[in-house]
Amino acid sequence: MNLENIITHFIIQREHFLDILEFSNKPGIYAIFTNSGSLPHIPVSITDDEIIYIGKTEKSQRSRDADTHFKSGKTGSSTVRRSIGAIFRESMDLHPIPRSESDILKNRRSHFKFDMESESKVTSWMQSNLSLSFYEYPRFKEEIESLETQLIQKLVPILNLSKNPSNPYGRLISGLRKQCGEIAYDGVVAQKNPILSPNPVRYFSGAKAQGKYVELWRNTLPKIIEILDSYDSINQVHLDKDEFERAGNRKKYTFNLVITRGKITTISNSAVARDLASIITGESSAIEVFSHGTYKINMGINFILYINKIN
Repeated sequence: MNLENIITHFIIQREHFLDILEFSNKPGIYAIFTNSGSLPHIPVSITDDEIIYIGKTEKSQRSRDADTHFKSGKTGSSTVRRSIGAIFRESMDLHPIPRSESDILKNRRSHFKFDMESESKVTSWMQSNLSLSFYEYPRFKEEIESLETQLIQKLVPILNLSKNPSNPYGRLISGLRKQCGEIAYDGVVAQKNPILSPNPVRYFSGAKAQGKYVELWRNTLPKIIEILDSYDSINQVHLDKDEFERAGNRKKYTFNLVITRGKITTISNSAVARDLASIITGESSAIEVFSHGTYKINMGINFILYINKIN
């Protein structure tokens, strides 16, 4: 089935969340619609058949939609809930809090959820105002990933921040989410943890952040963080070959980089890799998301950045 047919399938098959009697137990791609007509901070009207978010699940629709996105207490595990909560924070009087004690201790400012009352408000709005459609796609995870990417880049849904460089509201929504994270963290630090240091620990001491590719990686970092924040095991970022060549003409740009709990443990002898490492370890939000295990980052000759959580 081609992209146009899948999109048509989404539109025809969409159901209001509260009307869905059964969720698929197969992997695939899901589409989220809203019948609210508008969203705070978004200066355009939204039609009922406009897809506002595309996501993938390598397990089942039930596990990702019913048991995560539309469930109270799951904002910390749902990028959709974080975006919607950030958009409605002021109008619904939502109160962001850190996702866990570990996040507080490790200064993970990009990770937040809401207090119980606020979580219920977000869930109530989502269940009342959103519709869902699902396309079963029981394929290898790389194939599911590829289809999701193609659909996002074709549809440009306003709530997709990752893989969506043409999203005109991506920076706005990311900023609103950052505000939530700052509020969540600062509130706890001020009240309970005055000894916590506000300064991130920098584990990489090799290259200084002055290399040819630093600015390029700095602009790419939000996409990397968003991908890691979505809790998928393998993801990728499509990069612009011309940008790398303008930054510095090299025979090859390929590299491997391994990060274990926020520390660079393996790195190719490459300026491209060193500049990425210096950007990652120089940003507290990046250290936060890379602190949950071991991650391998590599870029091949096709200028696709692969991010794989090893354990």
